[in-house]
Amino acid sequence: MAKFLPFTGTVLHNLFHKPVTTSYPFVPKEYPERTRGHVEVDMETCLLCGLCSKSCPPRAIHVDRDTHTWSIHRFDCVQCGYCVQKCPKHCLSIVPGYPEPGAEKKLDIYHKPEAIEMKMGQVTVDLSKCVYCTLCAKKCPNEAITVDRAAKTWEIDHHKCLRCSLCVNNCPRHALEIREEEGGFKHPQADLNQCVFCTLCAKKCPASALTVDRATKTWKLNEKECVGCGACAEHCPKGCITMRPAST
Repeated sequence: MAKFLPFTGTVLHNLFHKPVTTSYPFVPKEYPERTRGHVEVDMETCLLCGLCSKSCPPRAIHVDRDTHTWSIHRFDCVQCGYCVQKCPKHCLSIVPGYPEPGAEKKLDIYHKPEAIEMKMGQVTVDLSKCVYCTLCAKKCPNEAITVDRAAKTWEIDHHKCLRCSLCVNNCPRHALEIREEEGGFKHPQADLNQCVFCTLCAKKCPASALTVDRATKTWKLNEKECVGCGACAEHCPKGCITMRPAST
């Protein structure tokens, strides 16, 4: 009889307390505070700047601006949260819960909604405020800004600029801003009477939205792929391309 007395306390404890385990998955899992979960992305606010991909230690994130996709290898992700910290638009977050286990490595692909425009204006500088500290150039993830303190020059490559606003947010003199272009989003239009069909505009297009055929003398624009950067108009040797408001 004495052998059973040591277990009396345990039996009474179990009778009047809830069980330690839960009937998962029938009962939702409750995660304690600061528990590592999984990374989620808000594609409506994502700029596809690629900064999260560059900062990811295991290279689990891939950003493709051409196809407007953001993907993550769940098996490779270590839930460190570094991508969340580096995201300039705060569109990444770590939410409770872990991906379901599987026999194969899982790749989650998210697409940017076509209705949301990629272009968000251009970065401009007020040189009367600029002190040429080069901080904007150092913070630019795509090396689009060049600052020369000796010559007091500030230059930006708008075709490389991702409109991530990191330069604007880190400027100590508030000399930078992202300014929307007048007329909103614009598409290129060509004057075929002046065009020599040299194909230079198609070669300079970062989104491959232009198709030029010298044999048939045709010039076509894929409006869905066009990002309205104006590179085609800038490099046209005949000046026959103009940027006009896109049709709605």
